[in-house]
Amino acid sequence: MGMLASLRGNRAAFSIALMMLSSVLFVAMAFAGRLAIAHTTVQMVVFARCAIGLVPVLAIAAGTSGKNGLRMRKPWVAVVAGLLMVTGLFTYFLSLNYLTINDVIVLSFANVLFMTALSRPFLGERVGIHRWGAVLVGFGGVLLIANPTGGDPFSIGNLLAVVSAVTSGTVWLVIRRFGATENSGAVTVWMLTTGAIVAGVQLPFVWVTPGWWEWPAILGVGVFGGLAQLTISNSYRVAPIIAMVAPFTYSQVVWSAVGVWMIWHEAPTLRTIGGAALIVGAGIYLAMREARGKQAAGKS
Repeated sequence: MGMLASLRGNRAAFSIALMMLSSVLFVAMAFAGRLAIAHTTVQMVVFARCAIGLVPVLAIAAGTSGKNGLRMRKPWVAVVAGLLMVTGLFTYFLSLNYLTINDVIVLSFANVLFMTALSRPFLGERVGIHRWGAVLVGFGGVLLIANPTGGDPFSIGNLLAVVSAVTSGTVWLVIRRFGATENSGAVTVWMLTTGAIVAGVQLPFVWVTPGWWEWPAILGVGVFGGLAQLTISNSYRVAPIIAMVAPFTYSQVVWSAVGVWMIWHEAPTLRTIGGAALIVGAGIYLAMREARGKQAAGKS
């Protein structure tokens, strides 16, 4: 209790601790998804992620803003974001059937690169030479992972992982575009609701009765995913500077490598390590550039 109270008293340390916890939970969700998708269907996994993950998000949104906090001026924003999100979830979990967990998690961080590349047409933001340089370096990391020793960079697994990263980045752009006029909690609630509906209506046609050993994996996707979303949101909320905690989300690469080694005794390949270094390095650099830009804008 004393250590927890001390952490809460230090906003920087507390936000970093929450970010590290969310990273562990996101990796746990990926592991649970890998186990579940091997014996069930992707619709069941996505439904669990959205429906179970909706519970803590709905509780927080209703608790902080009441019923009015769930209203939106432009409901179509949440529908569009929800359709993009569910597309990202479908492709993310399907990619686990073709790629290693380490590769899927590393490639998922390419969403920051796509966000930067698309911020000009979506948000009208200026993307300078430094940011474009970081994007190119990061995409080099993506190619390194997707094209090992002359392999097929357009394999189904690589394409699924990249589509997941693109849609994930686009979701954040949509939220950022309309964040000034819409409640972020309401957007998240209706996004997850849209995802649960899209996956749920397909369940009668693709249902596979899980064995007793598969239920924990399916439920784990929802529980770990919901808790991860909760902790990362709170991390950003209490952080003195968002750019200070954002790089710690890349610790997922470490937790994933440790987990894969402990469970399957597989070490990450050199191409995964090299690609991760390029993607993570580019992401951290972009976060630092954004922080400097905001500081400069605040002083002017």
